[in-house]
Amino acid sequence: MSDDSYRYRSSALVPGVERWPSEWSVLNRTLLSLPTDLPILRHLHMRPLKAHHREGLLLLHKRLFPINYDSRFYDAACGIRSDSLESSDVWSGNDVIGIGMFLPRSVLMSNCDCHAVVCCESSVSGSTDSDASTSRRCSTSSPPNSNRGTDAKNGDRVSTSNSQSESDPHGNEFIPMDCILNDATYYRQNDEFLVGFLTLWINRREFSPITSDNDYFYLHDFYEDVVFPFLQSPDCMGKNLPTIPNFLSLSADSYRFLFSNLYRNKVLLDYLSGFMLQECKTAYLLSAGITMGLRSRLLGTHLIVFLQSMLYFCRYGIFLYNGDMYYCSENNRDAVLSTLDVHLRTSMKTNSLELDDVTEYEVAPFRLHMQSVLKCYSRCETMPLSIYLHVIGYNKKACEMYRRANFICVTRIDDFYTINGIKYPANIFAYYMCPPCDL
Repeated sequence: MSDDSYRYRSSALVPGVERWPSEWSVLNRTLLSLPTDLPILRHLHMRPLKAHHREGLLLLHKRLFPINYDSRFYDAACGIRSDSLESSDVWSGNDVIGIGMFLPRSVLMSNCDCHAVVCCESSVSGSTDSDASTSRRCSTSSPPNSNRGTDAKNGDRVSTSNSQSESDPHGNEFIPMDCILNDATYYRQNDEFLVGFLTLWINRREFSPITSDNDYFYLHDFYEDVVFPFLQSPDCMGKNLPTIPNFLSLSADSYRFLFSNLYRNKVLLDYLSGFMLQECKTAYLLSAGITMGLRSRLLGTHLIVFLQSMLYFCRYGIFLYNGDMYYCSENNRDAVLSTLDVHLRTSMKTNSLELDDVTEYEVAPFRLHMQSVLKCYSRCETMPLSIYLHVIGYNKKACEMYRRANFICVTRIDDFYTINGIKYPANIFAYYMCPPCDL
C-alpha cells in the first residue's frame, strides 16, 4: 500500500497491525473514485437495520474494528429475536437501536467512470432472488449474489476463487471475479449498499448491564463537579457549549440530511417510538462507522450529529435549523417542519439557509433564543440524558471527532481493552443533553 492510502485506514485498528487490507474491496475502490465535489449527503438514506442486513453489518465491523463483538449483538442490532435466549439474557430485551446508512447503486453508476465500476452490465431492477444469479452476466465479475453463505464458526463470508470457471445455462463461460454486487453490504431489494451504521444501547436505569456500574458514577460525578458549575458561570455563553450541538460543522446539505432522514422519516421515527426513549437515562454508543470508500467526507461527524439530533427530537421534540434550536408542540410541529423542508428542497441550487420573509414569519415563534436556553441549562441540577462511549486510547482521530461534536472526555480507564493479549486504555467520552427549554 502507498503511504497516501494509509489515510483511509480505520483509525480504530491497532497501529502497525496490517488487518486493514481487507477493506480494499472492489466496492470501496469504486466508492473512492466518486467525485470529491459530489454532494453525497443528498444521496444517503438512514433506515432501521433488518435481519437481512446482519451479514453486511458484521462485515463492516470486522473491517473497521479490532475487537470481536458478541454474535448476539448483531442479532439485536438487526432486530432478530431468538427464542433460545433466556429472558435474563442482556441481549433479549428491546434495548439496542440499529440504524444503517445506505447509498443507492445508481449513485455509483451515474458518477463513476464506467471503466472503474466492476459491476454487472444489466440492471438488477425487476429481477427476483431466484433468477438473479442466472439472468445477468458480468463482463469482468461473478454473478451478483449479494448474500452469500457464511462460515458457521466465525461468520466470515465464503470467498469466491478466480482460479476456477463456471458456465451459465446457455454455455457461455465467464470468470467469477469480484463484483460490487457480491459485497455483503449490497441489498438487492432496494438496490443499495450499507455504507455506515449506528448501534446504540438504551439504558432505562442508572446502571447498564453491559458496562461497569462505575461508568454511571464517572458520568454523574463529572456532571455535578464540572459541567453544571460551568453552566452556572459567567463563562457559559455563546454557542460552543458542551451541552449543545456544534453548529459550525453543519452545512445546508447537513440540514437537508437531517430533515429527509430524521425529522421527515416516518419509517425511522415509528421504529424509534418502540424504544421508550422518554425513559432513557443514558445512551451507550456501541458502535458507529463509515465504510472505507466514503471516509474523508465528514460522514462520521454527520453520524454523530444525527445521533444527537435524533435524541433531541425523540426525547424533547427539539429540532435544528441553521444554527438554532426549535421547539413546538406536536400540533404545530408537522407544519413547521414541512415549511422548512420545502425551503431546503427548493434552495438546492443556491444552497442558502436564509429564509424569505413569509417563511421566517411562520417559524420565528418557535425558535429558541440562546439566553433562554442558557437559563434552562443553569437550572439543570440533575444529570440529564447523556450519550457516552469508550474510545480506545490510541484512536486520536476518533477522539478529535467526538470533541468536535462537543463530547467531553470524562476520564481515562487503564487496561480496559485486551487485544491479542495486549492491554489498552479507554477514554470515556460523554455528551450531556440538558433540556434547552421548559417542556
